[in-house]
Amino acid sequence: MTLSVVDYLDRNLIGREPLKESILACNPLETVRLLQMREGVAQHVHQNGDEVIYVVAGEGTVRIGETPTPLRAGSLVVVTNGIGHALERGGKNPLIVVSTLVGAPCDHAETAPLVRK
Repeated sequence: MTLSVVDYLDRNLIGREPLKESILACNPLETVRLLQMREGVAQHVHQNGDEVIYVVAGEGTVRIGETPTPLRAGSLVVVTNGIGHALERGGKNPLIVVSTLVGAPCDHAETAPLVRK
């Protein structure tokens, strides 16, 4: 599969929603999602695989356990299976990331967004 994230965003920008999730690929070994965030993603844990997060645009913070790390376009984060983590948006623009959950079959229930209130 080939996809231009820029072209996809031109047609599917977040608008005023707190979080917009688009599943880009779903197969037996991975789930690839495009997350556009105006709000954060609450602390959560994946039990079935590692998560690779690539920041496409915006800025924010990833909190792995209790450790915050700043994010900006081009940042790459790998979160090991079983480790709690959260994402927070910073600045005025949405934080846009590609998230790949690897090592577990695609499960739409697993990919449901957790919006920070």
